[in-house]
Amino acid sequence: ERVHLLVYFRRPEDLQSFFLQRIAPHRARGGTATTPIPVGVYDLLEQLKEFDCLTAAAHPFAIAKNGWMTVRARHDHIVQRIGELDAVEVLNGQELDGTNAQAADWARQRTMGLVAGSDGHTLGEMGRVVLALPQEDDLFGMLKEGTGTLVDLRPPGTWRKVLTQAAKAPY
Repeated sequence: ERVHLLVYFRRPEDLQSFFLQRIAPHRARGGTATTPIPVGVYDLLEQLKEFDCLTAAAHPFAIAKNGWMTVRARHDHIVQRIGELDAVEVLNGQELDGTNAQAADWARQRTMGLVAGSDGHTLGEMGRVVLALPQEDDLFGMLKEGTGTLVDLRPPGTWRKVLTQAAKAPY
């Protein structure tokens, strides 16, 4: 299916347990964090119900092949499952403003939680996009409610993607 699913665990032990029991056995030898595993989204979502965690659709309107809404022609069941998620990534540092806006509108229409992330692949990209939350007891509740402040420190304008790709070039 090749969509990206974001999972936020409340406790580090749950993250470790989920990884060791459900992900590690399916990873190819020498695989990286982005190596696909042969486990579908449906199965992952079912397995995650056993853990105290939040799930979010990463860059749902990405133009590339890994956007949740982009793959719906091949995998209609994915769109049906997106409603079971807790949140939607509405600000992704690697996406264009238009696809981020689509994601934000889509999430607000469905009253889903909002998350954001730099999706950085280089040190210079880290922290350019974040969701700032006030110091509270229940950050998970705040994520589900969509509260917080979206912070976008990427270079302005339509050239964001070009600049981001240029930063990755092996000069």
